[in-house]
Amino acid sequence: MAKIIGIGGVFIESANHKKLNDWYIDILGIPANENKVGEFHRSQDSGENAFSVFSIYKPEDEYFKPSKSSYMINFKVEGLDKLLSDLKTKGVKVYPKIEEESYGRFAWIEDPDGNKVELWEPSK
Repeated sequence: MAKIIGIGGVFIESANHKKLNDWYIDILGIPANENKVGEFHRSQDSGENAFSVFSIYKPEDEYFKPSKSSYMINFKVEGLDKLLSDLKTKGVKVYPKIEEESYGRFAWIEDPDGNKVELWEPSK
């Protein structure tokens, strides 16, 4: 059954992306990986995908486009293809692009406010 199983990440766009990223890591103590990307590891999950990401982007990166929002939530899912099919039948705008990476598959949808939402099906 296709379903959302957690939050894979929260992404924020900022003109001062490095300063904001460093603030979250240095001031709030967000744990970061070697690339200074925040990572929260979850003990209730197992395997290499048992984490959530917190990442700051530059506005010119265009990762959030066509959304005009300065944030994006990534939902971890099971059954990406089925979920996308179900969402289309419910009238949800589904972006045509699907990306395949070594750590999983990604697709994007749009919420009613025009915010881009990322869906991540981790590789098994």
